[in-house]
Order: sequence, then structure tokens, then C-alpha cells
Amino acid sequence: MHAQTIRADGIDWPIETYLDALDFKRVNPFEIPQLQHQVRVVTVTGEGELAPPTFADQVRWHDVLAYRYIEHGPETILCRLCAEPVGRTDFDDICESCEDEGEPWF
Repeated sequence: MHAQTIRADGIDWPIETYLDALDFKRVNPFEIPQLQHQVRVVTVTGEGELAPPTFADQVRWHDVLAYRYIEHGPETILCRLCAEPVGRTDFDDICESCEDEGEPWF
């Protein structure tokens, strides 16, 4: 049995809705996914936690409910506020949308 919700985008989502909306691939609990070990993935654990991007060979697959590939290249990280990809390296780990909604820098 896994968690029923996941905290993302500032709210609690039904976990199945979140996984479907972001095209996560479910993991067969009896078979480790056959991925290239240097592919970067984002995973969701059975406890409903969104793990940071990591290389496939470093994932603890027995804890993973679903995964998705990082689509924007190997250096992309996820925004710490909304979990969307951050395609730039300035301004820490916050995406442009969350930065625009936050306090101004001046």
C-alpha cells in the first residue's frame, strides 16, 4: 500500500492524479526498470515523497512507486517550491514562475 497524496505545487495532490498529469512511469515492484545508468530521473516514493533528480544507477528502486526522465538535460534540477524543471543555474533552485510570484530582489 502506498501514500494517497503527494505534496507538490504548494498543495496536497491525489498521488495517482499527480503521477498521471506529469507522465510518471509506474515501477513494477518485482522488476527493476532497465534504464541506462547515467540517465537522470525524478522519482516518487511509496510514501508520497518527490525525490530530487538523480542518476538511475543511484536510485533505491525498492522504495520507488514511479519515475520520469529529466527532459531538459543533465544539469536541470527541480524547483524547490513547485517541482518544475529549472533550466538555468542562477537564482539558486527556484524556477522563473516561482521567482516572479515571490518578493522582488530590489
